[in-house]
Amino acid sequence: CLIIGQINKGLAVLEKDPLLRTEIAELNVKAGNQKLDRSDFGTATSFFSVALSLLPDDHWKSMYEFCLTLYYSVAKAAYSSGNLEKAQKALKKIIDESKQLPEKLQALNLLVTVLVERNAREEAFTTSCEVLSNFGEVIPDSFDKKNARAIVKETSTMLGSLENFQHKIKPADQKTQYCLMFYSHLPNVAYYLKPAISKCSICATELFILSSKLSDNFSFIIQSTIFCLQNDATEPQ
Repeated sequence: CLIIGQINKGLAVLEKDPLLRTEIAELNVKAGNQKLDRSDFGTATSFFSVALSLLPDDHWKSMYEFCLTLYYSVAKAAYSSGNLEKAQKALKKIIDESKQLPEKLQALNLLVTVLVERNAREEAFTTSCEVLSNFGEVIPDSFDKKNARAIVKETSTMLGSLENFQHKIKPADQKTQYCLMFYSHLPNVAYYLKPAISKCSICATELFILSSKLSDNFSFIIQSTIFCLQNDATEPQ
């Protein structure tokens, strides 16, 4: 990182050497990610800013994979340092420029978190539901206590003996992990926007995990089930 910092001081001589600019941009991203891993968000942001300044005008076309990595790193550094506006801008750029849904999912996940923290809960809820709809999941517009209790009961029945259940679970596939990722946002967001379905989303998450039998989310299964049973699908006061 020290060497990259010294190189960055001589950037003025690189104006006419696009290949060298690209190589130095890559080095700055590498250095920035090292700082990001060490929670040095300010220095990481500086490296990423230099990398962005070195990119050609058509960088999303000529350096597509690199830009996905760089802009997400920019977003993570900005989010971790409290610059939510900058993080949101970088994430939306990834979403706009990405060619396929799988390439957007990481950015969409962090975007929902950013939107919640910026009190843009309606957009966060809509974004999560739109992603889930791409995987065939449907979130209801309303949900009454009778239906909620039925789901909680079904969840409890499916859970059965925890000891026996642990021997049956298996790793999740990628689609399941993505769905779980966005389902996990819904209880927090729906609680304030759509209280009638906030507990429904928790139960849906629970049922989704159980039916998929995810070995790496067992603690979440237990916590979610207890939460559902304790609250009994009641709405917030």
